[in-house]
Amino acid sequence: MLGRRDIKRYATPMARRLVKVAAYLDAQLLSLKQGSDIDGRQLSRYADRILELHEEDREALLFASRCLSPEPLLVRHCIAVAIHLLDFVGASMPRELRKAIVASGLIHDLGKALVPQVLFKAPHFEASHREAISEHVQLLFDRLHNCQWLSAGIAQAVIRGINERMDGSGYPEGADKG
Repeated sequence: MLGRRDIKRYATPMARRLVKVAAYLDAQLLSLKQGSDIDGRQLSRYADRILELHEEDREALLFASRCLSPEPLLVRHCIAVAIHLLDFVGASMPRELRKAIVASGLIHDLGKALVPQVLFKAPHFEASHREAISEHVQLLFDRLHNCQWLSAGIAQAVIRGINERMDGSGYPEGADKG
């Protein structure tokens, strides 16, 4: 997947360093569509990579997360969420927990590739569409068998909780957090 990317199209040196992470996520989307599970070994590798890049140059990484326009929207979103979650929790948290947060952020929306894509193109977003799209969370969880290293609590909090809202309008549970 990396071979088809023109590295010169990426605006910053740090964005060019994120291309391998993007290529992994792009390939993972294809694998999920073909029935495979999340590749836990590769997920671990690229979560470590983001941790290293953040430790090296936090500001450049945050900026680079917005400079990945050649990548598919879902890939860009997952990388940005992982980087911003990492930045939000800071360096005081143990590395393994930060790694689990980054990994969960990287894959949190990949289950969207497993729901009918016509839902995303509907001219009017109805309750039935919302319910069907929210199934992406469980569909992804069903594909985490190869990620035993990933903290179950962190995965639950990030992957299941990231789309919940304080007023109960989120998904998949629609739980009122107020």
